[in-house]
Amino acid sequence: AESPAPSARLPKLRDMFASRACRSAVMIGTALEKPQMRTIVGRLSQLDQPWNCPHGRPTLRHLLDLKALNEMHGPKHFASCAAANGASEEAGGVTCRRD
Repeated sequence: AESPAPSARLPKLRDMFASRACRSAVMIGTALEKPQMRTIVGRLSQLDQPWNCPHGRPTLRHLLDLKALNEMHGPKHFASCAAANGASEEAGGVTCRRD
């Protein structure tokens, strides 16, 4: 019996590596120490496409600290920024640039 061409094996090989990468990754809800977080962020910054795992799932989550934003800019700044982005305070995930 003939063995499959090397190019025919590539998708299977890619799938195998994708599964291994996901299974060995930090899972949602896992508590991490700050040095571990820094290492992960540092490694993500070296990737060409750090936004998704090999299966297409998101690898990053945008967080917004409303208390810190209010302390830096005041509640009025957040309200105007949220309105400009079509969001409310409850929606979260709004990105506002500091002027």
